[in-house]
Amino acid sequence: MTPRFSIIIPTLNEGGYLATLLDSIRRQSVQDFEILVADSGSEDNTAEVATAAGAWVLAGERKGPGEGRNRGAKAARGELLVFTDADCRWPADLLETVLNAERDPDVVGGATGFMPADGGTIDRLLFWLANAYQRAMTAWGFPHNAGYCFFFRRDAWERLGGIREEMLLN
Repeated sequence: MTPRFSIIIPTLNEGGYLATLLDSIRRQSVQDFEILVADSGSEDNTAEVATAAGAWVLAGERKGPGEGRNRGAKAARGELLVFTDADCRWPADLLETVLNAERDPDVVGGATGFMPADGGTIDRLLFWLANAYQRAMTAWGFPHNAGYCFFFRRDAWERLGGIREEMLLN
């Protein structure tokens, strides 16, 4: 059966973070997904952690997160592609929120905000400012995404040709 969501995680030595992310994904209110870990030659336990959690590991060379995202998207079967970094933790309703956004036919993709799991007032203020910057850039017609967690409809992703792999921070 084809899953609604394909969750794609580019990795390089993310074994210390990956279990927490995968646990938060398993706790989603929507369970119609597959998980693909596009690993780029990790030398730690990344592949073992991913496999133990039921993820599909796609081995590749060390070429950066953009290449890993594209490699994962090519293997994905879902109609909604969700890309996330391994050091993220998801709220239990993230996929449900994506489904709600996707009901609007004009929405082709989107990005989440982000906050630190720990930290003080200054940390939270800095993250709030980063989120405000991204919202302002989008409102001004220059969509911007830091890359930590975003989604696309598969057809939009394919029309865009995926991520530009030559970009350093993608």
